[in-house]
Amino acid sequence: MNVHSMVVNALQQSRTKDAVGDSSGVINRNRSSEFVEQLAAEFNKFYEGDEAIRVLSRGNNSNRTEFGLNELLYDVTVCSVTNIESSKQGKQLTLVTQTLWSVESELRRDSREAIYDFNKLVMSNADNKMSTNFIC
Repeated sequence: MNVHSMVVNALQQSRTKDAVGDSSGVINRNRSSEFVEQLAAEFNKFYEGDEAIRVLSRGNNSNRTEFGLNELLYDVTVCSVTNIESSKQGKQLTLVTQTLWSVESELRRDSREAIYDFNKLVMSNADNKMSTNFIC
């Protein structure tokens, strides 16, 4: 895995989309969201074909049925999963067995927000942690 290339590719892909909004705050939030989704796409490419890996992000609802939501705690979460049977009805449930990556990203002028995200990463139990905080 070449993480540097993944981040650069995600940044380049996100720049191909026009950031729209009626204020600089909205534009930056949209840029940040696009970058996060492109980075999640890079992780999806890398782990493609591995049935035990899930890549979760706000803009990707492909895991919503399994987890009941799009993202787990971080902007991007890459995790290993297994299926277990529920105790009463015998339904299949998805259990996270390991967090491979926890990623937080901000594109803001506010360094306080970057520190909030960094603190979240420090508390993560992921094998790998990434902060892509860009102060605009």
